Amino acid sequence: MKALTNSLIQKAVEFSFLINLITFDSLTKTERIHKQVLEKISLVEVIKPLVKLNLIQEFSDQESRRSVSVTVNAKNEILNVLPKMGVVSKNSTWQFESF
Repeated sequence: MKALTNSLIQKAVEFSFLINLITFDSLTKTERIHKQVLEKISLVEVIKPLVKLNLIQEFSDQESRRSVSVTVNAKNEILNVLPKMGVVSKNSTWQFESF
């Protein structure tokens, strides 16, 4: 995806996951699976590279052993690609409306 060129975020699902994580910062991994409409295995495949890139961190809290949070690096990456993704979204909406 051209909008993610030169970004640590490489896939639309990673972008979506990070936006979801920023929006709903107190959800467990299981709750995120339901929000993202993903299977558990798919979520793990999204989380692993984001952890390696220091875009999210995993931790245990009082409610769950499987919580994740967004890092400052991720917030900076989101701020960098958000305008480009907005253009992609606008163009996609236009294509659907002209269908």
